[in-house]
Amino acid sequence: MSREIIQYKRTYLTQVIIRLDFAAQMQSFVNGLPRELARAALTRFPLSEPKEVVLSELQIPLKDESTAVQRHDTKMKHWFYHGRDRQKTLCIMPDAMFIEHKVSVSFAPTRDEFLEIANTLFSSAPEVQIRRFGLRYVNQIDLPNGQPTDWSGYIHDYLLLVSE
Repeated sequence: MSREIIQYKRTYLTQVIIRLDFAAQMQSFVNGLPRELARAALTRFPLSEPKEVVLSELQIPLKDESTAVQRHDTKMKHWFYHGRDRQKTLCIMPDAMFIEHKVSVSFAPTRDEFLEIANTLFSSAPEVQIRRFGLRYVNQIDLPNGQPTDWSGYIHDYLLLVSE
């Protein structure tokens, strides 16, 4: 199967996000990342910016229960890596990993970076299991002043369901 790179005359793609949610929290990622994974991240995303985050969980009882609302805070480290111009980000946390490209003309660069980091993740932490894979494309169409429902020129007439 050949991989053809599709190039559109005009692209409305402004962001691509790929996310892996782990089946269980990776305790080995709490204090640091495996050396190979950190090295692969820095190769493609040279600006390292680890952050300490606080996850808050509220437990609200049902109306009939007499227990009070309970709050549990958990401190966790998120390992952020950015491209030189900060137009792309990799974040590795104990329960997930995501790559975000803010400006993209095609999916290929994002795919290649994701596959390289994911392969390194699986080889450096073979115990990791994936619960969910997510892929999101964000398209933005800036319409000139005029009719906000006039999509002709942007979307094929066959796909337009707006009646006149």
